[in-house]
Amino acid sequence: MQRRSLLAATGAASLLAATPFVRAQGSLKPFKFNLGWKVEASGAGFLLAHQRGYYKDAGLDVAIDTGNGSSAAISLVGSGAYDVASADLSSMIEFNVANPQAALKAVAIQYDLNPNAIIVRKDSGITQPGQLAGKTILGQPFNASRKLFPVFAKAQGFDPSGVKWENVTPDIGDTRFVKGDFDASAYF
Repeated sequence: MQRRSLLAATGAASLLAATPFVRAQGSLKPFKFNLGWKVEASGAGFLLAHQRGYYKDAGLDVAIDTGNGSSAAISLVGSGAYDVASADLSSMIEFNVANPQAALKAVAIQYDLNPNAIIVRKDSGITQPGQLAGKTILGQPFNASRKLFPVFAKAQGFDPSGVKWENVTPDIGDTRFVKGDFDASAYF
């Protein structure tokens, strides 16, 4: 038997053997999951699986909680308060650089393309990234797009320190952006 076949057979046998044992015991393994943000479309699959009992069928008693952004979710997993979280990969990389002894691993990618964006109103006249210099951008300190902005600005050839950032709570940020209180807004 080839090594690869042996490893596959051993892994499959372990999974098959463990599943009836968990069910035979009648107890479910507690498992804490953090959505990373509020209930929204990106968490629908996790919530639907919970509602339909898929986690229990797999032997897990899953508790799903809303979060306060990717950075907070990653920190909660790193501290052991949660088993897993849905979070932006750049937040995990930032955490791993600061905490190499407690480095986390990504096990899945949820988006085909990175959803980080800086958006502008059509009437702003901003058509190129460099035109953001000297402007005010809405973006909370924990926002992944804001955290990545210095790298983006340098890649586009302008100094990121020339941008003023305005902190507004997420619940009123969209309204103020639409009203024209800001030149641009950082989104994930």
